[in-house]
Amino acid sequence: MRNDGCADFGCISLREDPLFMTDPNVRSLWIAVVALAAVFVAVAAGLLSLANGAAPPGAALTGAGAFAATLLLVMAVIRFITHGE
Repeated sequence: MRNDGCADFGCISLREDPLFMTDPNVRSLWIAVVALAAVFVAVAAGLLSLANGAAPPGAALTGAGAFAATLLLVMAVIRFITHGE
């Protein structure tokens, strides 16, 4: 154990690496969480479309559009938050 208050694996500064987004393991976890959220939105959109009287293929297309839009929007927001661009 070192004397600087860090564990043996070292310290990580948030200024150098915001939200630890350069670690491939953390990035893959973020992508999994975002994809799961997009699946929930897609299922809800598809079911609501089906309940509104749309044909099943139309409801599936509505869900697919909601999935794609949610995935792109959330990933863009994460990119903006972590990199400020």
